[in-house]
Amino acid sequence: RITARKMTGAYLSSAIVLTVIILIQAIVIRNNIRIDTTYNSRFSLSRKTLDVIGDLESDISIIAFYKETDRDRNSVEDLLENYHAASNRIDFEFVNPDRSPAIARHYNIKQFGVTVVESKSGWEKITGVTESKLTNSIYRSISRKRLKIYFLTGHGERSTNNRENIGYAKLANLLREENFSVEEL
Repeated sequence: RITARKMTGAYLSSAIVLTVIILIQAIVIRNNIRIDTTYNSRFSLSRKTLDVIGDLESDISIIAFYKETDRDRNSVEDLLENYHAASNRIDFEFVNPDRSPAIARHYNIKQFGVTVVESKSGWEKITGVTESKLTNSIYRSISRKRLKIYFLTGHGERSTNNRENIGYAKLANLLREENFSVEEL
C-alpha cells in the first residue's frame, strides 16, 4: 500500500529533480553552452577552425545560395550555425537565386549550392561546403598573403600537373586548399 508519506516523498523528489533540470537548462541557455554528443561530432568544429575564427578582427558574412528544398541545405545550415555560435563576428544567410536575382548577379552566381564568404577585403565563392573549405576561405579573406611553395622541375623531378601515381598533383591541390600558392621552378 502507498501511504500519504510515500506519496509526499515521491512528489517532493520529483519536484527537486525537475527544479535541478530547469536550473541546468537555464544556465546552459544563458551561457550558450553547447555539448556535441553525436557519434561523428556533427555539431563540433575542429581546433584549427576555432583558432582561425577566434582571431577574427572584422565581421565575416556568409551567403549560401540554396533552394529551400535542397537536400544539402540542412547540413550546410548546421555547419554555419556552428560557426555563428563559435564567433559573434560571423553571420550567415540563405538566399534563393531565383527569388533574389540581384544578389545572385552581384556575386555572379549561376547555380545552386554555392556559398560566398565575404569580408571587408573582398569575397570568395566556394562549392561543396565543408568545414575545411569554409575555414580556409575565411582564413584567405582575413589574410591576403599566401605563402609560396616551389617544386623544382627540369631535371626529371615529378610535376605538380601530373595526376598519375607518380605525380604531385594531389599534393599540390592539398597545399592550395591549405592556402599555399604552388608553383614550379
